Amino acid sequence: MNTPNPDFRAGAIALLGRPNAGKSTLLNRLVGQKIAITTPKPQTTRNRITGVVHREGGQLVLVDTPGLHKAQSRLHRMMVATAMRAAEEVDLVAFLVDVAQGVSEYDKVLLDRLTKGGRPLTILLNKVDRVAKPKLLPLLLELGKRYPQATLYPLSALKGDGAEGLVDLWISALPKSPPIFPEDQITDVTLRFLVSEIVREKLFLILQEELPYSVAVEVEKFSEGAERTEISATIWVAKDNHKGMVIGKGGAVLKDVGAKARADIEELLERPVFLELWVKVHAGWDERGHLLAQLGFMDGA
Repeated sequence: MNTPNPDFRAGAIALLGRPNAGKSTLLNRLVGQKIAITTPKPQTTRNRITGVVHREGGQLVLVDTPGLHKAQSRLHRMMVATAMRAAEEVDLVAFLVDVAQGVSEYDKVLLDRLTKGGRPLTILLNKVDRVAKPKLLPLLLELGKRYPQATLYPLSALKGDGAEGLVDLWISALPKSPPIFPEDQITDVTLRFLVSEIVREKLFLILQEELPYSVAVEVEKFSEGAERTEISATIWVAKDNHKGMVIGKGGAVLKDVGAKARADIEELLERPVFLELWVKVHAGWDERGHLLAQLGFMDGA
């Protein structure tokens, strides 16, 4: 029987920032496995996703959140509410800034709000691999002067530069506590959720700018047989023309989405998968509370 380590540290850290700041990339990097989808399309993350980082002396429970933006639809308002609510439920808040884009006035509004929340704040200057060092220094000085109580930390989530040092920094800042999750658990989301996210990721990557935000994926069947796992999922869109876009000429787009998604799902499950995809229209689903709840979105707006 293992003796508990009295100096073990554990706690929750919320990853916040504007869309495409690199939150999901950082989550996957630190966890060591892909549990959050990443695409060039902003606002890819819709739900709060938890990833667990295990080290000998501590455990980080990372909460990836939807990108903070000026929301228009009810879905997007709920996404922003989910992110801000996460900042109130953790031990530490991390705000990612895309240094290649610079610090916007909206970033400053969000940071001003977070500094008043009472949680220790780390400002992560992400994508430093894309910026010359002479351009980084003025940004560090500006943020250090405006937010003296925050910890500034440059890194590249994509390349991993600074990642392990960040883990050490955060573990040292967390309270002494026994582990929150078992050592073999790296996330609290279900396999059904991960499958739906993989399908949605492939939709975004294949259709890119053509794909509207009002698309969701619902896994309706997940059956583990002796030789393979059978999955049936519905892709929900808001308009008839969106349905045609997702299916493609002669079903080409949907077949491509299915093939690429199936490959990733088989890697995740480590067994053969039969994947069946359907596309259905439900006008205005992204504005209807009961449908949003049914599809797994928390109503915060």
